[in-house]
Amino acid sequence: MTKVLIVDDDENVCKSIERVLRRAGYVTEVANSGLEAVLSASQNLPDIITLDLAMPQIHGYKVLTTLREQEKYADIKILVISGVRDSILKGLLEQGANDVLAKPFENHELIDKIERLTQS
Repeated sequence: MTKVLIVDDDENVCKSIERVLRRAGYVTEVANSGLEAVLSASQNLPDIITLDLAMPQIHGYKVLTTLREQEKYADIKILVISGVRDSILKGLLEQGANDVLAKPFENHELIDKIERLTQS
């Protein structure tokens, strides 16, 4: 089963993403900060991470670069989900994100992106 780590400091967003992914058959975990995200990734090695950018403690951008700097995380697919401008989101693809999704989004868009990442 595909494990997805959902990273967002907004509990409602986490619950919403978690509900959608669980209904689609994914195993989920939640981290509400960048620090929790790095710790969870280290302990559980998820297949995919959905990553918000604006978070306390460690910004999502730092989580992205930290994970991409270490070989043991190379196989983890990272989907950045954020409300920042499209130009910033697209720039994250060059920084190591596998895909991006702008908030707000439709549930089917999330599932489509996750499914593509599991197949790549």
